[in-house]
Amino acid sequence: MEYSFGDLVDLDKIQGLAESFYRLTGIPPSITDVEGNVLVKVGWQRICTEFHRKHPQTLERCVQSDTELAKQLNGKTGYASYKCLNGLVDMAAPIIIGERHVANLFAGQFFLDPPDREFFRKQAATFGFDETEYLQAVDRVPVLSRERLELGMNFLTALASLLGEMGLNQKELSELNLHLEAKVRERTLRLEHEMEERKKAEAEKIRAGKLQGVLEMAGAAAHEFSQPLQTLSFDVDFLQGQLGDNDKEVGEALQSMRDNVTALSRLINKVQNITTYEVAEYSDDLQIIDLDKASQN
Repeated sequence: MEYSFGDLVDLDKIQGLAESFYRLTGIPPSITDVEGNVLVKVGWQRICTEFHRKHPQTLERCVQSDTELAKQLNGKTGYASYKCLNGLVDMAAPIIIGERHVANLFAGQFFLDPPDREFFRKQAATFGFDETEYLQAVDRVPVLSRERLELGMNFLTALASLLGEMGLNQKELSELNLHLEAKVRERTLRLEHEMEERKKAEAEKIRAGKLQGVLEMAGAAAHEFSQPLQTLSFDVDFLQGQLGDNDKEVGEALQSMRDNVTALSRLINKVQNITTYEVAEYSDDLQIIDLDKASQN
């Protein structure tokens, strides 16, 4: 499952927690993702925002220091601390969620010992900073003990990991629900298809039963009608052979009988060749066999 720290937590709430933590402890925390994008930041020092990160040379030092600190974090689960090239200290720890390194927690900028004012006075002269303003910014940077920092970092990394694990659990649960819903839809569609096929099979079974009944009745009827009709045909042939020249009306009557015998013979032939159960509407509540569709001929 692919995810980032921002996918798992409410960053606005994390920002609020970080601000409260900073007011309570004086430790300025920030969080970046593994690509270096800042997600949460609190208490960035004026010496950095208004001096070091505005001058191109000191900004380059900041970037170099950030890169070095990130290298120390790579593949590790402990802390990394680094005194940046501009003279301040940063501390960082990875945020691990689900055995993945998803973000970094930073604490900084601060001093571990009282600052060397002469170092910063020379630095102001080197880069053209206003000495008074610059040293005032130096004085505002907190001096923190390593023990206090480690306690704070322990708390923040544990809290961030806990919130991330909760978010990951929620994400996994949501994905599981989606998977289950998809399975239910798939099963429902399969059941609907099976029911439809069952209905078709049942309907075909009923049609086959009706066809069997029709075939039995049609076979019996055709057999019963065939013999009398054949006798009638022979009789008509015989009578037509006995006619004289003056028997015109009788001849016409016999020809009409011959035509009807032929029609009946064709009808019986259709009945004998019924292969499917096809019906036609005869009245509002009655259906009859459609011989033309039901018969092969």
